[in-house]
Amino acid sequence: MSFLSHRPRLRPRVLPAACVRSLTLGVVLGLITGAGTLAIVGAGEAGVANAFLPITPCRLLDTRLSTTVGPRNTPLGAAETYTVQVTGANGQCNIPASATAIVVNVTGVSPTARTFVTLFPADASRPTASNLNFVAGQGPTPNLVTVSLSAIGAMKLYNHAGTVQLVGDIAGYYQPVGPGPAGPAGNPNRASNQQIAMLQWGNQVFDTGAAPYAVAYDGTSIWITNRTANTVSRVDPLSGARTDFATGSGPRGVAYDGTYVWVANHASNTLSRFVPATGARTDFPTGAGPEAIAWDGNTLWVTNSASNTVWSMDPVSGLAVEFATGASPAGVAFDGQNIWVVNAGSDNVTRIVPSAGTSSTIAVGDQPFGIAFDGVYMWVTNFGSDTVTRIDTFTFVTNDFATGRGPAGIAVAGTSLWIGNNLRNTLTSFDAAGNRTFVELAGVVGQIAYDGRSLWVLAPDDDKVTRVVLP
Repeated sequence: MSFLSHRPRLRPRVLPAACVRSLTLGVVLGLITGAGTLAIVGAGEAGVANAFLPITPCRLLDTRLSTTVGPRNTPLGAAETYTVQVTGANGQCNIPASATAIVVNVTGVSPTARTFVTLFPADASRPTASNLNFVAGQGPTPNLVTVSLSAIGAMKLYNHAGTVQLVGDIAGYYQPVGPGPAGPAGNPNRASNQQIAMLQWGNQVFDTGAAPYAVAYDGTSIWITNRTANTVSRVDPLSGARTDFATGSGPRGVAYDGTYVWVANHASNTLSRFVPATGARTDFPTGAGPEAIAWDGNTLWVTNSASNTVWSMDPVSGLAVEFATGASPAGVAFDGQNIWVVNAGSDNVTRIVPSAGTSSTIAVGDQPFGIAFDGVYMWVTNFGSDTVTRIDTFTFVTNDFATGRGPAGIAVAGTSLWIGNNLRNTLTSFDAAGNRTFVELAGVVGQIAYDGRSLWVLAPDDDKVTRVVLP
């Protein structure tokens, strides 16, 4: 029996999709806020991690007689090395003793010969490189220099020939930084040593309740709705140990909001909220025929397939705001700003801007089913046309790609897109280069989800779930 045959249809279309909690992937950009880090090498020391702290520029030295800053009011002579104390109160600056290096804008004024100037730590040998270069009579010439400081916070300036006046303005300094806070624990779903010893590190098949419909991950456990058993199963991802909790009638979509697990009860027009650790349940009313759920960081979004609406629901009070969609809204996803709803009955997608209350409609393939966001594009499976539609979330430009027969479930896993082909019992994988790969499974393929290490693929005809370990 096909996964889609579980529900009678008024027209040839698919079952509205349950929400698979999407992981925003695609391209991940690392942002440095405030201070960057750099390895600064001092005299005779190994590189240490330092952070750059910009400051309002201050003048450290000016050797000109008329505008002197600091203790010196004469130019540097030929082959002269001048030591400048940097840390502490010097010139117009006050640099902390913890500083290991400075970024200083050094300007040479009135050189009398062809020469160069080199800056270096006061306790180090002078390097052969130069930081400023002049010819006789050249106009004021600046250069931005990063120079390490000695153990007591000093630097040296060397002039090669003739005389030259020097002006130095500090733009910021580096200081050591300790290790950052420990990151979260790694994904717990690694195969155990015993499983590895028994050659069980690959795909594993676990029992579910009757007619498993949708699947989600809460960071610890896998949650599966069992449509005809009126239960949701909490599954240990390593052992497959399962605990069932009663839901409303006809549970379908399932999602996790960071605190609670939510289940859409299609036949009883309710949402069930579960405490993951205990299974304690609270019910809230919805529109007619709730199908799928998504979490946007503040509110739940619930598609109501029988009333052609999507609700934005407060997870504490259950109060909701209603938005119109296309026919038979099914899958729903969040792109970081906007909500996207798959309309299984009208072959399109509704994009809702919650802040403005406005919406747009984008045509997709025949009988759209599942939806997922990869951090750049929105992807929609089209059960009736054996394709997946890629939607540019800014321009709404679409491109279709061939899949297996009856694409339904969809998940983003790292840099790959995975699609469950309901009528072919296969998974289709697209990598970042667009290469397509098929993975054959034993039973009818239902909804899929990703837990950070493995794909979880439902087999609704067999009451099973397969953990597919990804490379």
